[in-house]
Amino acid sequence: MQNSNRLVRVQQDQMIAGVCTGLAQYFAFDVTLVRLAFVLVTLAGGSGILLYIILWAVLPVVTAPGLPSPGINSGIDEMRNQAANVFNKVKTAVNNAQASNASTAVPQSDWKFDPQTGQPINPTPAQPEKPRFDPYTGQPLND
Repeated sequence: MQNSNRLVRVQQDQMIAGVCTGLAQYFAFDVTLVRLAFVLVTLAGGSGILLYIILWAVLPVVTAPGLPSPGINSGIDEMRNQAANVFNKVKTAVNNAQASNASTAVPQSDWKFDPQTGQPINPTPAQPEKPRFDPYTGQPLND
């Protein structure tokens, strides 16, 4: 690992935006330890995500060795583009899941459980009305 004299984002070994790789090179740590530290800080208090996003926007990116790209605007534009890509991937996945569920949906008449309560539905078949008899005389009752 090289000890860089400038804190930058490195796209060479990036997972999301190269922030952890840049921090690892700057402080001469293993990148896995830096990533693990971000996960632990996120799980401990939630500030890891906020810190990552701030560093993503503020740190310049190195596209070629020794040539950082200028300004914060490139970081914000990159965040916007990556967020749009993630949104499109999620939208496609949801649409594909809905399409596959629609084609394999079970008609409501075949349901065995109530969808709201989860209780089993026991349909009672229509039975013909039995004739009623007087219990004392045994004579049929006419209603």
